Amino acid sequence: MILRSPMAIKYLSMNNYSDICEYVSQVIENQLFMKPNSNIAINATDDFRGIYSQIVNDVKKGKYSFNKVNFFLTEEIANVTKNTITSVYSFFDKNLLAPINMPTNQIFFPITFAPTKDQQYDPFIFKNKAFDLSIVFLGKNGELGYIDKFKNYNSDYTSNFWLNNDLLNNFKIMQRNNQLNSLEIYSIGSGALFNSKKILVIALGLDKSNTIFKLMNTKTVNSKFAASMLIQHNDATLIADAPSGLAIKKN
Repeated sequence: MILRSPMAIKYLSMNNYSDICEYVSQVIENQLFMKPNSNIAINATDDFRGIYSQIVNDVKKGKYSFNKVNFFLTEEIANVTKNTITSVYSFFDKNLLAPINMPTNQIFFPITFAPTKDQQYDPFIFKNKAFDLSIVFLGKNGELGYIDKFKNYNSDYTSNFWLNNDLLNNFKIMQRNNQLNSLEIYSIGSGALFNSKKILVIALGLDKSNTIFKLMNTKTVNSKFAASMLIQHNDATLIADAPSGLAIKKN
């Protein structure tokens, strides 16, 4: 099923997770055919393990190559080095980067030692002509870039470099969770994500059903509902599995 929101979001309903993994990999293949040195950003989440595996398998089959790709992490835990076993970088290295022999000098991630330094990440992204493709996870409260594996955080220092002050000023991609007291996360800003030429948003599971219904019927941008920024984007696609698309199907 292909639908469009009242604004610009395209909605794709897939039968199962395997179909989603194959579709995402095909989008990457098409992107790299057009531009081998693309800037690509992907979230780190346990729910994307199948997508990572699909990418690894297709790279090993020779369908496409990441040799010229600039790869951007969308978030990182505070006060860690990239080699810390609990870091987002290490998670990616194990599940995607090392298996495809991704050149380390083409991997970028948020500076993780102070918010003022983290605020340099978005300008750095823009200097590299922004993202050609972003693949992000939809959280059950409308978060974009929600990393479930590292969800126990109490602060989100989002990079403060906005595309448009009226639209994205003080706009959090990931909302702060006041009930949890564990990790601090540094993430890209909404300006960097919004400036992606193409955005794929992946929704998995029944707990995303009402969120999808809300998003597909949203007509105005709301800074408390991060996914609403997608209605202003020229090429945003929401991809849902059968359980997460249940509310849309019923209505």
